[in-house]
Amino acid sequence: MSGVVDVAGMGRGTRVFDYACLLREAYVEGYGDDVARRIRAAAEYAAGPGVLAVCAAAAALFIVPFKQAHRPDALDRTIARLHRMADDLTGR
Repeated sequence: MSGVVDVAGMGRGTRVFDYACLLREAYVEGYGDDVARRIRAAAEYAAGPGVLAVCAAAAALFIVPFKQAHRPDALDRTIARLHRMADDLTGR
């Protein structure tokens, strides 16, 4: 597996938020269950499932207005995939 990490917004804070952004993209862009599982495992190892859930919620809230402004055609799919992420993180 390979990928690119954009460090332009790097700064102080929990690295779990970075994992949450990666996890969000794995769901929104459809990178697959294996990729999402690996990111989730790393994030939960770093800070636990509760912290990941909070960070993932913040990451999800950030991306919705961005998609609405830049990819309104993908908004319904984005929201549906964010719901799936939330369900997976909460065990629903």
